[in-house]
Amino acid sequence: MELPETIDEWEKVLTAFKNKGVEFPLTLNLKSITVNPTSMFWGAYGIGGSWYEIDGVVHCAFLEKGFVEYLKTMNRWYKNGLLDPDFYAQDANTHDAKITSGRAGAWIATGGGAMGRYLKAFRESNPNAKISGTKYAVLNKGETPMFGFKDTIYDAAMSVKITTACKNPEAAVKFLDWGYSEEGHMFYNFGEEGVSYKMENGYPKYTELITNNPDGLDMSIAMVRYMASSYGGPFVQDKRYYEQYLQFDEQRDAVSKWSQYKYSNQLPKITYTLEEQSEYTRISTDINTYIDEMFIKFVVGEESIDNYDKFVARLKEMGIDKLLKINQDALNRYNNK
Repeated sequence: MELPETIDEWEKVLTAFKNKGVEFPLTLNLKSITVNPTSMFWGAYGIGGSWYEIDGVVHCAFLEKGFVEYLKTMNRWYKNGLLDPDFYAQDANTHDAKITSGRAGAWIATGGGAMGRYLKAFRESNPNAKISGTKYAVLNKGETPMFGFKDTIYDAAMSVKITTACKNPEAAVKFLDWGYSEEGHMFYNFGEEGVSYKMENGYPKYTELITNNPDGLDMSIAMVRYMASSYGGPFVQDKRYYEQYLQFDEQRDAVSKWSQYKYSNQLPKITYTLEEQSEYTRISTDINTYIDEMFIKFVVGEESIDNYDKFVARLKEMGIDKLLKINQDALNRYNNK
């Protein structure tokens, strides 16, 4: 069968997996729907991340009509045995084991560490094994996916600050500044020359300590022992690290496919006022818990999707419109800078 593009094609492929004896046609490691782990599919219904924007207007996925159609699809796949029944209650090791043992047909994972790890595991027992990345799903053949994933340039999680508690701020500044020097740049991205990389015609090439680790470590794990390029920090990531991180043609092909979409499923890095942050945290904690609980109930059939309007009404009672306004105000400030 050809790689699926539309939701209908996905359903046919997953059904074929099931009919051929694949135990888990689609397996997911879903801990929270509010962090977008199934955005591979819900973009087909015109919805992005939990919170996303189109042309300056903030949207909440769970208030959109398309989310109802997405729920119907997931519920149908669950009832028909196409979706792993443990999609919300398995850890990473269990999820990985289902994939590497060949018990799963499709899943959602990163193109770097995860895809490379799975390919290596498959090929230990079958040199001809392949994994194919697919485009983000659409409803109609030939459409460009509406949403995809593109991280913003600034990642607050990798930020560093020097506080008043620092005993030697001058040394801290020098250390942080070193990360942006040529020496620091090379060390953070490639590690120690002669150990984790060698210069070949001006190109820093990872050694087999990284690409084919003698202790059997995945490349993603070997890298973090010697450098920070695969996750980040106070330095600029070098694109030459990523060129090598994608070891297999299948990985590079997948990244190319995932780059085809109209909008990112993320808001930009908006910031809240202190008052907004306090209120947002207070309201969103309970709302996110409620959404996660109801999503599982809708999918497994414990709650009828006919009650979706009641679900929305409850979200509004809990203050989701206030969150929408806070995000819109923050986006307006961001766009007016």
